[in-house]
Amino acid sequence: MTNTHSNRLPSRLPIRIVVGMGVIVVASLSMAPPARADDFVLIKNAKNGTAQLPRSEVKNLFTGRTKTWSDVGVVTVVLGAEDTPSTMWLADKIFQVAAKTMLTKIKQEVFKGEMKKPLAAGTPAEAIEQVRNTPGAIAAVPAEAAKALPAGVAVLPLAD
Repeated sequence: MTNTHSNRLPSRLPIRIVVGMGVIVVASLSMAPPARADDFVLIKNAKNGTAQLPRSEVKNLFTGRTKTWSDVGVVTVVLGAEDTPSTMWLADKIFQVAAKTMLTKIKQEVFKGEMKKPLAAGTPAEAIEQVRNTPGAIAAVPAEAAKALPAGVAVLPLAD
């Protein structure tokens, strides 16, 4: 009997296990490859003079520990739903937790009054528009969507 399996399945992929006739089949319900760090970028309103941001500061901004920018006032987070690629990238690559865990933390901070309620964005275009219209806004978007940003929006590079 051949035993082929992998202990390297991504931990957040939904899977289906089918057992029948002595055979176990494990199949991924999502064939999309995991997002790479360079597939997404942070964007900011262009009025924000911040040149780059350490990863640790991104966490502070997205959880209300840092409440204001030095030059444009209140931090406004723009987020998609739990299952959007940008939210999953932010949770995985920046927070290193599941998207649900990250969003629960953000909701707790909003409830405690530690941060402003995030603006909702269902698509990258909506996130870009929210950032363009809000001086203190920050969002994660696919790098492809950031290739042609409108006036008023800029990429915010991460410093490691």
